[in-house]
Amino acid sequence: MKLVIYLFRKIIPLFMGTLLFFALVLNLVDLFINIATYLQNSCSVRDILMVMVYYAPKTFWYAVPVAILFSTSYALSEMYANNEITALFASGVSLSNPCRRFYLCNCPHLHIKGQKPHHQKCHLFQ
Repeated sequence: MKLVIYLFRKIIPLFMGTLLFFALVLNLVDLFINIATYLQNSCSVRDILMVMVYYAPKTFWYAVPVAILFSTSYALSEMYANNEITALFASGVSLSNPCRRFYLCNCPHLHIKGQKPHHQKCHLFQ
């Protein structure tokens, strides 16, 4: 259990940072795509900012899977660079056990979007 807590402490700050970054990027992409429409309709800056604020929850929703993927892979690669993964394997801990918890954190997001999780097919989750 301490391993899972350790991994969560490494991944959660990365997840929050990447979530904010990717949400900001998606929001700015939407702004630049629609800037001509905003200018043609002579929208005020306040109206444009309100559209961005209303679009923010959708950008967070789209950024969650990418943020989970990036933060998990970055944390695991950092552990590999510090030889922590080798120490885990040498002590007999399988990497699939802690990673399963990260995958299960993302499963509600998959179910709500209408996608089916593929953990039934993967040998790591049997």
